Amino acid sequence: MSIASLWPDYARLRSSGLVLEADYAACYLGSAKLARLSVPHYITIGERLGYRPNPFFDPRHFAKATGGAHRSLLEYLDHYAVGDVSPSREFEHSWYTWQNPDWCRNHEHPFLHFYFEGLTQGRDPAPGIDIWKFLRDVPPSSGAPMRHLYGQVTRRGRFDPSFSLYSTEDLRRAQDAFKNSIDLKVHRESPRGSRRFLVFVQASRALVRDFLFEERDFDILLNFYDGPPVADWPGVEHLVSQRGTKSTAISKLLEARPDLLLRYDAVLFLDDDIVLSSPALSCFFSEMERSGLDLAQPSLTADSSCVWPVLKQPVVGPGVRLINAVEIMMPAATRFTLERAGWTFGRAISGYGVDLLLGHEIVDRLGGKAGVIGTVVAAHEKPIDARKGNFYTFMRSLGINPKHELWTIMKEFGIEAAFEYRD
Repeated sequence: MSIASLWPDYARLRSSGLVLEADYAACYLGSAKLARLSVPHYITIGERLGYRPNPFFDPRHFAKATGGAHRSLLEYLDHYAVGDVSPSREFEHSWYTWQNPDWCRNHEHPFLHFYFEGLTQGRDPAPGIDIWKFLRDVPPSSGAPMRHLYGQVTRRGRFDPSFSLYSTEDLRRAQDAFKNSIDLKVHRESPRGSRRFLVFVQASRALVRDFLFEERDFDILLNFYDGPPVADWPGVEHLVSQRGTKSTAISKLLEARPDLLLRYDAVLFLDDDIVLSSPALSCFFSEMERSGLDLAQPSLTADSSCVWPVLKQPVVGPGVRLINAVEIMMPAATRFTLERAGWTFGRAISGYGVDLLLGHEIVDRLGGKAGVIGTVVAAHEKPIDARKGNFYTFMRSLGINPKHELWTIMKEFGIEAAFEYRD
């Protein structure tokens, strides 16, 4: 191959900024002082040997993904702006395009969008890589983030496990480790009575809600995630504590004390930042039963923090809208649903993807009905803060990325991340 024939590739790569020349030279040529030789070395020798020009392109991985048809970084950029071919384990192409549909505004390729914008904005390149956590924790003395990541992947063959999980098996181990640490304590349980419905609240010990003290025709179970109850909570039928999330709490109760839930015809599982009155809750259960719903949720006020507009007013309207699934924020499930599909709550610590999987099992597989009840409107008080919110900080402390859990469920069960009306 002549020098002249290499010139176009050399010029493109040199001007692209996609080769970390000093770092490449230090890693593969023995000295950063040989940086000017990095691009010609990469083109003529390095790419064939599987040397990385940057942390997110792995020639060997890319060659395997294309069945040996292509190996080079420029071929990836020229031929794979769409599709499902990834250039490395560190950049999952289809994930990034799904999570960042705006990639095409300023760039011709999603990889370029991430490389020049997404990384510093904290956008995750793959479902198991938490770039925000990396940016938060990386010491300023380590230099530019891209160079720091390059050092990790060339020294270890992967990013640091503190912010990255590479496989489904990695995720499962992190999930199982947390599940095995849960200690369920039942502090009070009332004997089986005549009430047919239960409101389960995933609650802090500082919970304040009017319906706890109003006249009602349903029972209440408070599940404290921040320690045992510090008050007597007169009138509340069941008091439980267990560290974890709402999904893990439901899963643990169905495993260890299913009678606390399955004695009821239906259970509404509320987050503690949902505002509903006792009359509204009674109306909700009545409408759920009248409509023959196996899964249900109240609609949300227009100003509530929520990703899916189909769950909010005025879109829902005054009646019941049949839908493919209900959101994990406040799902209600019948005994039939919990018996047949309660296992789904154990598939994600965060709850991400559990709601879609639960809907898939009940609606698509078992022929049941799910609906949003427009006659009951709830308010979600707290905004969703995926970076600094307490819930997401807790997930990061466990080494679990909620969107990784969602992606894994989507891939395993062949479902889409969408709430859609079925009426």
